[in-house]
Amino acid sequence: MNKVSYITVNYNGLSDTLEWIESIYDNSYSNFEIIIVDNCSKESPKLIIQKKYPTVKVIESKQNLGFAGGNNLGIQHATGEFLFLINNDTVISDGCIEGLLETIQSQPEVGGVSPMLLYYHNKNYIQFAGFTAINPYTGRNSTLGEMEEENGQYSSVTEIPYMHGAAMFLSNKVVQDAGPIPDFYFLYYEELDWSIRIKEKGYRLLFQPEAKVYHKESVSVGKDSRTKVFYMTRNRMWFMRRNYSRINYLYFFMFYTFLAMPKKLSSYLIQGNIDKFWIALKSYFYGIFNFLPQYKVR
Repeated sequence: MNKVSYITVNYNGLSDTLEWIESIYDNSYSNFEIIIVDNCSKESPKLIIQKKYPTVKVIESKQNLGFAGGNNLGIQHATGEFLFLINNDTVISDGCIEGLLETIQSQPEVGGVSPMLLYYHNKNYIQFAGFTAINPYTGRNSTLGEMEEENGQYSSVTEIPYMHGAAMFLSNKVVQDAGPIPDFYFLYYEELDWSIRIKEKGYRLLFQPEAKVYHKESVSVGKDSRTKVFYMTRNRMWFMRRNYSRINYLYFFMFYTFLAMPKKLSSYLIQGNIDKFWIALKSYFYGIFNFLPQYKVR
């Protein structure tokens, strides 16, 4: 039986993390380790977690490393043949690991697998059943199945362009081949970028609908919070500049500057969200003028 390393990042989310751990122990798969990276929470959860679960590894970071940095730190401590990078605001269904393992071992070129994500508070509705590819001119893509009632319409294992950052199952070998998750994004877009790096190494990414995870979604940063507005705006620009040709980026830049951003800024003004208006504007200019040369791969 292959050993699976569960890796999650905690940031002021102890109650969610405890529920996540419990769902792992409730699962039938028995050969695993749990690694929790605490991203400098206001109060360390280490004593509480290890009192209840003595074998769980809790790594305390002295600073908030973001999503990628926290996961990369956890990966350094992992000893399993397979790694499950998964958000702490999730609950894992029984049989999930077996489905993911079967899929990733089905063909040698399979590099990573994402399970079906369902909404924790409305478990009959899908959050994720795959992605479409990002349009190189608009920087937009779609999440398949989002807000659809789950009734078996996504029943086949399918190839996907990117894994979902809330739940990524990979072999340790693939992680070593592809390198660490790009950490300069801090939050958002890093899993898309990493997925591209993995595919460039010759691996395929798959969606496994029989493996199910229930996700509370955006608990740590809040839905459409100031933090989310800043990083989503800035990182969309960085992702496009890093991963597409100059001509593609020029088309995207024109679309984003003259259509997408004015629409976003206008909506904040209409809603009276002056704070988010300035955050979005600031992050837009930050995205233009603070893209460092070492980030570029195209």
